[in-house]
Amino acid sequence: ITHELFNRHIFRTTPNAHAQYSALARALVENHPGVVDWAMVVPEGEYGRDVARSFAEAVKKYVPAVNAGASAVVHDPIVVSATGTDFRAAINGVMSTSAEGLFIGVVGAPQISLLQQARSVGLYDKMKVIGEAGNEAVLAQALQKNL
Repeated sequence: ITHELFNRHIFRTTPNAHAQYSALARALVENHPGVVDWAMVVPEGEYGRDVARSFAEAVKKYVPAVNAGASAVVHDPIVVSATGTDFRAAINGVMSTSAEGLFIGVVGAPQISLLQQARSVGLYDKMKVIGEAGNEAVLAQALQKNL
């Protein structure tokens, strides 16, 4: 579209971690204004670092705006294998924080495993809100009524 087949009426947009996860953080903070303390579980690698950075920066920006100057607490991201199956250490890490909100940047089957394992230790009871990296269609099919 930029050379031989150029067409000045074609525009391409590509979402990136900053746009996608900053917007998610804003939506979560605005819809759950009392949650100012956040934990993150992200996959190892550059994608995980970008996701964590974008999400954390946005939480720190929007919590004070929504909560009359309140400070946000964003814990260091808990980094896991992008293809892992055992998330007990990560879940225990989240449980040991004071966080009331959780962002999960792991996607696909590992995310399903993480959520299933999290239920058994009470993570769902601890968190007031959980946001995830856009895997909801897969989650709905895999977890069905347990979602």
